[in-house]
Amino acid sequence: MTGSSNTIFIFGLGYVGLHLAEQLSRQGWQIIGTTRTPENLSDYEQRGWTILLSVMMKMCRTLPTI
Repeated sequence: MTGSSNTIFIFGLGYVGLHLAEQLSRQGWQIIGTTRTPENLSDYEQRGWTILLSVMMKMCRTLPTI
């Protein structure tokens, strides 16, 4: 497919997700992913990746325990 680009969404750029993103990025994939670590945002964005700061765990911790 000439002229097309592949895009992948990786939920969690932790140990496994980060390695997957790096490998696919080298192969020309567009990376969209989440991280819970704000300190990593600028590094990932400098790589050209679209990053969403995941607040799911923080939201879940605020819910009452049943």
